[in-house]
Amino acid sequence: MDSESSLDIHNDVKDIGKENLLKALEEAEILIGDKPKRSWQKRTESNEKKWLEAKDELSKQVIFKQEKTAFCFNCGKDKAEIRSFSCTPMLFLCSTCDTEVHKMKGFHDRQ
Repeated sequence: MDSESSLDIHNDVKDIGKENLLKALEEAEILIGDKPKRSWQKRTESNEKKWLEAKDELSKQVIFKQEKTAFCFNCGKDKAEIRSFSCTPMLFLCSTCDTEVHKMKGFHDRQ
């Protein structure tokens, strides 16, 4: 086999590969179709709308599910009277533990 016929075979194979690729691309375009693309802004607006619709109900559920009588997160014995928003792991404290925990934390948000 001479170099010319080898080159012809190579070009034929190359053309077949190109044809198959073009055919596959056309089939993919048909499957995908002209699906409209949503912009980031539209997705964000949609998510915000869904959040606003669900927010009130979620808030109600959180409030409803809160225990009416909570015990101190520190000692676990006495009724919690103080809520410290700055003390994340110990949110509810009895007055004794509140005094002890907040001796050096005067700027904590306590209610």
